[in-house]
Amino acid sequence: MVASARATVTATLFRRTKALFEMRYENDRVFLVQAALLMAWHVEDSDTISNNAYHWVGQATRTAFGLGMHRDLSNRAYSLMPAADRRTYRKLWWAVLQAETYTALEYGRPSMIKSEDYDQPPLEDDDFHNFDGTPDTLARKDFCLMNAELCEIALDVLSLNAPRARWLDAGNIDTRLAELATRMPHTHDFWSCQLRINHSLVTLVSHRCGRTIDSAVLSREAASTILTTFETIMAQASIPKCSLHCSTALLAAAMQFSQDVKTATETSGSVMRAVTAHAQLERVLRPMEALSAYWPHVDALHKLCVRLCGRCSERIRDTTVQQAVNGSIDANARGYVDIPLQDIMAGYQLPDLGQMLVAEDWMNTL
Repeated sequence: MVASARATVTATLFRRTKALFEMRYENDRVFLVQAALLMAWHVEDSDTISNNAYHWVGQATRTAFGLGMHRDLSNRAYSLMPAADRRTYRKLWWAVLQAETYTALEYGRPSMIKSEDYDQPPLEDDDFHNFDGTPDTLARKDFCLMNAELCEIALDVLSLNAPRARWLDAGNIDTRLAELATRMPHTHDFWSCQLRINHSLVTLVSHRCGRTIDSAVLSREAASTILTTFETIMAQASIPKCSLHCSTALLAAAMQFSQDVKTATETSGSVMRAVTAHAQLERVLRPMEALSAYWPHVDALHKLCVRLCGRCSERIRDTTVQQAVNGSIDANARGYVDIPLQDIMAGYQLPDLGQMLVAEDWMNTL
């Protein structure tokens, strides 16, 4: 029954957990941070401001700051806190930082964490131990360390794009991204693929505003890497392992491909480049559809990409006809029709909590 009504079961369990959280049934604030991070993975409704990941990660971040998780608790710092608790605080802080960073990237909003606000050093080998001192064999240490380093770079990228951005060396950001790329594993296991997707997302966000002469090329390459890496994940049947924020990278790649179509059709003689970008945009639909089976909100993104493909196809066709008639492209002769996002999103509804259930089922009660 659970497998056939996944959305209903998860929605009901979330409602129960949310009720306990808001009732302050649990007083241990470390557990509250962990619970808030877990609850961020559920999409309850279309409210992306006072609900869902943006809300819950914000709760976790504020609580972590209040507990002092952002301050140095490494072995080199003086503290009366037991070693096991220090490890928990340090690992939890870096989990919060990564969740906050990717949430800010997803929604295009400021991060609550700034690089100057914490002095918690990066995790070390000693941090990947259980309470009894034995090594934690379940944690992917290399992925955790590199992803945390990538998130620190992403925080600077977010600051670089802020309305009142403080001065940052954009070239240094590129250098750090390049240096990290040289250390990333070149294997095709899931965690290596996930790291490549995250790295490409940060690169794409960093360059999509065209801040350097190479930005267009770097953005296209990052989007292509995201697409091909998702196809690798699909070939390995590892889509169920994808996190909540994977859809952000996939949508960013789709928007980049659509922008490439727009740019190419406005340049004389670049219709073939537009066709190539459109083909890549169409390839995004398969991993997007596969993700929607596990993340219901991705269904709306899939509809968006389908509509986007149609509009890009129309644009290429109109450009080809105009070239055949006039022998050139008049960039001002045809406006780019906006995609009706309201129409797309209006078709998305959350699952009915009573779906496939009878009155006696435990899931019908809070």
